[in-house]
Amino acid sequence: MLTIACLALFLALSNAVSVQQQPQRVVSQPQGNTVSLPLVRHDKRVNVHLSRAWTEEMLANGETHIKVGGALGTTHNIPISSFEEAQFYGPISLGTPPQDFKVVFDTGSSNVWVPSQKCPWSDIACDLHNRYDSTKSSTYVKNGTAIAIRYGSGSMKGFLSTDTMRVGDLTIHGQTFAEATAEPGMAFVAAKFDGLAGLAFDSISADHVTPFWYNIISQHLLTKNQFAFYLSPHPTGSELMLGDVDSSKIAGPINYVPLTNETYWEFALDGVKVGTQQLLPHAGARAICDSGTSLLAFPLSIAAAFNAKIGAIPSPSGAAVFATCPNATDALPDLTFQIGGHEYVLGWEDYVLKETILGETACLSGVMGLALPARLGNEFFILGDVMIRKFVAIFNLDDKKVGFARSINP
Repeated sequence: MLTIACLALFLALSNAVSVQQQPQRVVSQPQGNTVSLPLVRHDKRVNVHLSRAWTEEMLANGETHIKVGGALGTTHNIPISSFEEAQFYGPISLGTPPQDFKVVFDTGSSNVWVPSQKCPWSDIACDLHNRYDSTKSSTYVKNGTAIAIRYGSGSMKGFLSTDTMRVGDLTIHGQTFAEATAEPGMAFVAAKFDGLAGLAFDSISADHVTPFWYNIISQHLLTKNQFAFYLSPHPTGSELMLGDVDSSKIAGPINYVPLTNETYWEFALDGVKVGTQQLLPHAGARAICDSGTSLLAFPLSIAAAFNAKIGAIPSPSGAAVFATCPNATDALPDLTFQIGGHEYVLGWEDYVLKETILGETACLSGVMGLALPARLGNEFFILGDVMIRKFVAIFNLDDKKVGFARSINP
């Protein structure tokens, strides 16, 4: 039997460097008001993305890392390929002629950044990834303003530039982005993507840079200002839909909930149940839906209670691991999120994640504990890819709301 320590080590090493070929720049044919674009899955299983606003606050309090425990007229969709059911990324280009990059489309941040050709030779992360070269673009406009975005593992440092950005068949003129000359920590050395493209609000954009999604709106590139994520359980077939939702990817109605904060895509969470047991002691909990987080992140005490209920044991990595993989005969309870008067139910097959390592299969809980800054309160949840695989997530900027619809996934 694979030990917890071995699995924890694997989780730490699962970001081993693997430079992949560029995702094909293929755009599907429109279906009504919907068009699709291709993304790929990053094999970093335990990933909790924190934006600059949170990490700067935590660092100011003397914390060097997050505490874990308890175990994106026409619509455009971005096909998403996947690898080991983890973090999703896809293609963009910058410049004329286009220079291609793989980026995480991240609802938990707002800036676009890619490695710069001007990185020093000593920056290994730059050396292992595609780099933007302004001298090769006829549409480049110099900015030069210094920028630093802080993460728990270090800072992305660089400077701002402006150029043409392409996302699928959308051409965004005058997009300001960061050329990274230093990247934060070993996680970015190992990453299979080159950079990030943030889909959160301008209120949390570093250096007040206009997010690319806002430029799509101001340049009238879409008739409906929303995007949605459909995550397939298979290596290919996932999509980031820009504009309308492809109805072939959903198996029920879309239910919306209004935003409670225009920073992240934050909304009220009415309840969280394991089986019939309510885990929230009282009303007032909040949640964000974050495409940049692989798992479900709960407050530490609630994660501990959930994982104890399902028999998962905390490990040093912050994940909770099963001594033996569960099966249908174990009758694990459902995990239910109560949002906007609707219940979203995850069965054990949805929240138990399997890893095969050296021929042995191990299982871990899709719920981990996370300590966030005190101002966020004790009942703040992050609903990541474990949730989005079961329920297509729709992010509507016009009406300031988030929607969920049952995915066609079994």
